[in-house]
Amino acid sequence: MKKLTFVLASFLALPLLALSQNVLMPGTWHAAIKNSTGVEIPFNFEVNDSLGHVRLAIVNGAEHFLVPDIKTVGDSLFIHMPLFDSEFKAKFNGINLTGKWIRHLPQRDLYFDFNAEAQNPIRFKQSAAPMYNIEGRWSAIFASGDTTVAEFKQQGAKLTGTFFNHHRRLPLPGRRSCRRQPVPVVF
Repeated sequence: MKKLTFVLASFLALPLLALSQNVLMPGTWHAAIKNSTGVEIPFNFEVNDSLGHVRLAIVNGAEHFLVPDIKTVGDSLFIHMPLFDSEFKAKFNGINLTGKWIRHLPQRDLYFDFNAEAQNPIRFKQSAAPMYNIEGRWSAIFASGDTTVAEFKQQGAKLTGTFFNHHRRLPLPGRRSCRRQPVPVVF
C-alpha cells in the first residue's frame, strides 16, 4: 500500500515539477502587447518541439512566421524577432509569461508591457454580431501620412485584409500569387 501511495504521489507531482523547469509549453498561446495608451494588441504564437528543439512561430491568419532565436536563461525567456528590429524579454510566471516587448529604433528603444497565456488559442474575445460590414476597398492613411488602399474581407465577426501601396502589395492570407513580396495582415 505504501508503494502505491508513493507511486501515486510521484505521478501527481510530475506536472508541478514540469512547471518549475521554465519551459515553453507546446501549443497555441494568446499574447498581448500593451501600447502607450494602455490598449492591448492581441496576437497568437505556436510552440512545438522539433527533435528536442523548441520552435516558435507568430501566427498571422494562415501565415506562420518562424522565430529562430529563442533562449531560456533561468526563469527568463529572450525572443529576438526576425521582423521589426524588436525582441521580447519575459519571465516565467508558472506556465505563463510576463515582460516587455522592446522595439529598437535608431534614436531610442521603446518598451511595452507584454504577457502571454499558454494553451489559449483565442486571439479576440467573441462579441455580439458586428454592427457593420466593412468588406470592400477603402482609402487608408498610415501614421506617417502615406495614403494607400485597404481591402477587407469579412465573414461574420472575422475580418481579414490587405493594404496596397506603391512599394508592395500586402495580400490577404491564403493568397499565393503576388507581383511583389507578400506580407499578410489579419485583424
